[in-house]
Amino acid sequence: MMPQEVLAQAAAHEDGRADWPDANAVVSSTTNASGQTVVVSRFRDDIWELWPCFKQSNLIPSQKRLDWRTVEAGFRAEFKTVAFRYWTEGNPGFARPIARSLVQIATRLRGFGNFLSSIGIQNVQEVRPLHLANYVHHRKSVDRVTTGTLAQNLIAIEMLYRFRSAQGLQFQPWPKSSAVAEAGLRRSIQRRGVTPLIPEEILKSLFATAEDYLARADNLLDQRDSGRRKMGFDPELHLLRDACFFLLGLLTGMRCEEIIGIDAGAVRSEYRGDVTFNWIRSVEHKTKKGAVEYLMPALGVRVVNIMERWSAPLRLALQQEAASAATSASCLDRRAEAITDMNRIFLGLGGAARDIRAISGTAMITRMQRFAARSKVQWQLRPHQLRRAYAWAFARHRLGNLLFLKEQFKHTSLSMTQLYASNLMQDEGLYEEIFEEISQQKIELVDDWLSSNQPLAGRAGERIVKLRAHDFPDRSAMLRETARVVNIRSTGHAWCLAQEEGCGGAGLYEPTRCGGCVESVIDSSQRKVWVELRAHQLSLVNEARNLGPATTQRVNRDLRITEQVLRKLGWDGTDAASAS
Repeated sequence: MMPQEVLAQAAAHEDGRADWPDANAVVSSTTNASGQTVVVSRFRDDIWELWPCFKQSNLIPSQKRLDWRTVEAGFRAEFKTVAFRYWTEGNPGFARPIARSLVQIATRLRGFGNFLSSIGIQNVQEVRPLHLANYVHHRKSVDRVTTGTLAQNLIAIEMLYRFRSAQGLQFQPWPKSSAVAEAGLRRSIQRRGVTPLIPEEILKSLFATAEDYLARADNLLDQRDSGRRKMGFDPELHLLRDACFFLLGLLTGMRCEEIIGIDAGAVRSEYRGDVTFNWIRSVEHKTKKGAVEYLMPALGVRVVNIMERWSAPLRLALQQEAASAATSASCLDRRAEAITDMNRIFLGLGGAARDIRAISGTAMITRMQRFAARSKVQWQLRPHQLRRAYAWAFARHRLGNLLFLKEQFKHTSLSMTQLYASNLMQDEGLYEEIFEEISQQKIELVDDWLSSNQPLAGRAGERIVKLRAHDFPDRSAMLRETARVVNIRSTGHAWCLAQEEGCGGAGLYEPTRCGGCVESVIDSSQRKVWVELRAHQLSLVNEARNLGPATTQRVNRDLRITEQVLRKLGWDGTDAASAS
């Protein structure tokens, strides 16, 4: 049962009320094995246990509670009042907040209270506009937080005014502005660069390590089942689980929370003609979409099968624990956790009691670091980087080699829009990240073409060289707009800018067509390919003479085109070594 169903309902008052909320007002509640409602936390409690309100699988118990004893005494009562009103009423025009939002707001208020105490302010009524200005300055210049973090801090102060009591903040924090504006955060800001991209060579090493563990999985689990390895304590069994987590993130683009939320039996396959599509089901909480499915290659099915076997003993223990008839309030949280996690496949032992539970997102950060260390790479690996790597790989191969798409989506011409339309349970947030990654790679490519030191061939490339003489007042805006409206595809030996049908793909099979095509751009990244094309034509010269003048003419033509392209890319025409 959600706590809102038994919360005391109270109207919001602009002037606040000192006697509200009541000390006995219910914050959270649950039901016991008999179906009876049990109050877990009330307003008067120093600790608000919010675990009945959390549905996420990747949180540890301490992330599901509010400990008001950590707030300075002079601010505690007001902060609790503000938090409770926010929890029960929500912001006007919006749904009531989820439990995680309540914890985040309370945490930000606590940080603000700590700052006020450090400058001698004892309670909220003593706060003046100058103190808010000092707080903003301190967060910017001393703590050096990002503009996004600062905006969230200042939004909490807006809550402090909006949900105040009679003893609360008595003035609007920024009457002619907003938290977002005060933080200097423009709503149109690009979301680039937040999650670092795993370098390709490091990604290869990580993948190789994961594949090695998959190859040894049956042997490791056989040893466990025979008693030669101890579940929960064996480092190799831990690393097998971590390798499976890594691969699922990389193969599907799922978030950490969604991977940890996978249940046994979550894979389904559908058959369309001679093609098999594999889907994996989880629950998405970030955008409140709920049940979602991700398309997954056959390797992902193998990974899930391994994890179902890996987790089987732990799941059985949780199912037995969930079947217990615990009724005391002290045991209800553990029983509820067991019920939630008893079908999960990414499990671990946590807490002082070594309870079995879904592994937390915090623990997974540590586990990914250990997995990177096992792979002998120097990289601070984080779970969300796998989603970025998936988007990067998709964008890279969509702009170039389509083999990845063929393996991942079983169809070389399947667009993201078509894929989403085929399954309404798909996570559109992942597609937004993929399109963003495609856009960014196109921007970087066009930026490189417009650089004065980049040689270009192809007739479209020649036009771009001429563009360099122009002075663009807003280069970044020009790049973004160009990337947005121009289709860019790779043939492996050239970039094709044809916006309509173009040559119909003939350039894929006859590379020299691209050398003089009005829609082609050839840059230094493709130079080695043209060196090989020239070498191939040279090897055909003598053979062509035996096949007649037409063949000789064709070989000489193609040789001439490859050399023209190479000269424009910096070759001086002296020998093969200088071409490469």
